[in-house]
Amino acid sequence: MDQKKKFWGGLEIPFKKSEKEAWDAIQLRIAESSYKATKVRQLSPWKMAAAAAIALMIGSAVYFNYFSSQTMIAGTRKGEFKTVTLPDGSIATLNADATISYESNWDGNREVQLSGEAFFDVKKGERFQVITDNGTIEVLGTSFNVYSREKDLHVVCETGKVSVKSGGQEVILTPGEASFNEMGALKKVLSPAVSSWKSGVFNYDNVPLRRVIKEVERQYNVAITTDGLSDLHFTGQLGNTNLEETLNLLTAPFNLGFEKMSDGVFVVKAIP
Repeated sequence: MDQKKKFWGGLEIPFKKSEKEAWDAIQLRIAESSYKATKVRQLSPWKMAAAAAIALMIGSAVYFNYFSSQTMIAGTRKGEFKTVTLPDGSIATLNADATISYESNWDGNREVQLSGEAFFDVKKGERFQVITDNGTIEVLGTSFNVYSREKDLHVVCETGKVSVKSGGQEVILTPGEASFNEMGALKKVLSPAVSSWKSGVFNYDNVPLRRVIKEVERQYNVAITTDGLSDLHFTGQLGNTNLEETLNLLTAPFNLGFEKMSDGVFVVKAIP
């Protein structure tokens, strides 16, 4: 009898009843024990309401952070300028053939991706970053110009202070100073009035001729090719003139000429 009680987990088997009645009694005891062991505790109505409210708040926060913010993209075509108001009220003025992208909801993270050239007038506040393929520019509140095309990075500080990081190097700029990075060499120099491009005037100080020609292409929406030119550098001012006058100003100091081909492409070449 002791062994049978041990086997059935302490259940008392009513041997005075029939075998079927005894078996039914055992099953009933087992079912009752199982129900008590697995009974789920019910929450009171106010606790259920509080849990639902918390779940709603969490769900709303997730939706707001991940779905309400959108990536905004603004760009210009050749021969076009555009002014863009950023989420915090800062202003970006895009030069021709430039693109910026940013999140519509910054939530303290002020960050802009730039390809091309733009002038930024930044509202004071948290850190503001302009990220380019050639380096990162960081400020708190200031105005500055960024040129980032191909492997060239040029940053000019107009007001405040600007941090420029590129290729593991960093320079801090104050008004009137510029950073110059071509092929990975970052240095600080005195700046020309580069932001004058916003009024259609372009100033160059010992700038590679190839770069100046590229800018003329963007501003006038034309194609210009060069015919076997050496690595010349240009110093001077261009702008507020028609295309042919601009090409004359650009080529004459080097004894160069230009010709418009039947397909509309201009060819700059040495004068025989």
